[in-house]
Amino acid sequence: MDFKNSVYWQIYGDIWSFHKKYCDIKESDEYWDSVVNEGGSIYKKYAGEPEGEFAKQLILCVIDELERIYRRERDE
Repeated sequence: MDFKNSVYWQIYGDIWSFHKKYCDIKESDEYWDSVVNEGGSIYKKYAGEPEGEFAKQLILCVIDELERIYRRERDE
């Protein structure tokens, strides 16, 4: 497989950009709405591909991580 020309490469790039964009967690509805909306847009981009479920799981992992960090920082 030519990984750099695969859908996986595109997914990882999009997920990396998504994670990087939202890693500075904010305590606002606008921030979380944006996280959910952009995650949904990324998923829709790949939903018709065989790798769509993989993209969905990565998006959910990033959102879970953002929530974990948010809860930890809030509780400190």
